[in-house]
Amino acid sequence: MKVVVCDSRRLLGEALADVLNTTGHDAWYVESPEAVCAIAAGRDVDACIIQAEFGAQRIREAIRVTAFAGPRVRFVLLCRTGRLHGGQPLADAAAGVVSAEQRLSGIVDALLQCIRGAATMRSPQPRTAAGRAPARERDRLTGREQQVLHALARGDSTRAVARSLDMSRATARTHVQNILAKLGVHSRLEAVALLHMSSATSRASAMGAEPALGGRRLAESSA
Repeated sequence: MKVVVCDSRRLLGEALADVLNTTGHDAWYVESPEAVCAIAAGRDVDACIIQAEFGAQRIREAIRVTAFAGPRVRFVLLCRTGRLHGGQPLADAAAGVVSAEQRLSGIVDALLQCIRGAATMRSPQPRTAAGRAPARERDRLTGREQQVLHALARGDSTRAVARSLDMSRATARTHVQNILAKLGVHSRLEAVALLHMSSATSRASAMGAEPALGGRRLAESSA
């Protein structure tokens, strides 16, 4: 399947495209709805998973313009907080709505279900591989591991992590391996994406955000 990933959160978008590419699909990452059509033209794209927070106007325009380049392109909304910007009309224009508050592999599974028209819709429950909320998974890390994770989020290499935290490269490498194992992810990029989703979920909870989809609930993979 050929997929365009459209998300303003670059780390998350690139990580999602990377998972799609490594699981046998062709994926391209763009940062704005306006760039979707340019990618779709001439590439026979099947689907676009797009960040719902771009809003109804920009997403509907992307759907309209992309229809000229690829009439069969199906749009799936990626909703981070459970609150769908644009409400029911926007949900009805899409093939489905997927919760961003799960592992990247879960997002891919839910995306495929939406494209096939077989998505199971249910309320979003942020999860990781171990079934815990992302923030709680992160809390399992030691203080040093959290420092390493935040260094990775800055884009530091293993050498840079070791230098900034005054440790050997071997120790830094061990911390990275422990972080990946505890978070149940397979790459540094996915670990950093999980960190960003965890922070977003914590902020939404602190603000009292509640699911409000006007009857259309989020699709979360059961995997």
